[in-house]
Amino acid sequence: MKRLTPIKAIRARCIFCSNNQFDEIKNCLVPECPLFPLRFGRRVKGISSLRSIRKYCYGCGEGTAFDIKNCEITDCSLYQLRFGKNPALKGKRGGGNPDSLRRYRLIQGNSSKVGFVEADANPKL
Repeated sequence: MKRLTPIKAIRARCIFCSNNQFDEIKNCLVPECPLFPLRFGRRVKGISSLRSIRKYCYGCGEGTAFDIKNCEITDCSLYQLRFGKNPALKGKRGGGNPDSLRRYRLIQGNSSKVGFVEADANPKL
């Protein structure tokens, strides 16, 4: 299955749920669905798409993390995102690089010093 962004995956799920009837998405009768505010495929301020997907997956299964982990519906557009994390971003946020963490701690520890420059913390820069 093609990897989708969380917003596009939600839109695809809503299209599937409405049986490809776009008027049904617009006039959705299930406002308690966690995906309801995001059904148009656009971000909504204050609502996390990944959290909404996780809530939806809890409601779809028996409501346990075990059921989400062992989900058998692999053709669902939300399947790759069911844990509330985006696998496309794995390793791209800098958290796994020990040099970036060391540089961050040096900057935080020395930032109160007068005349501190970031290049002083890491001479390689």
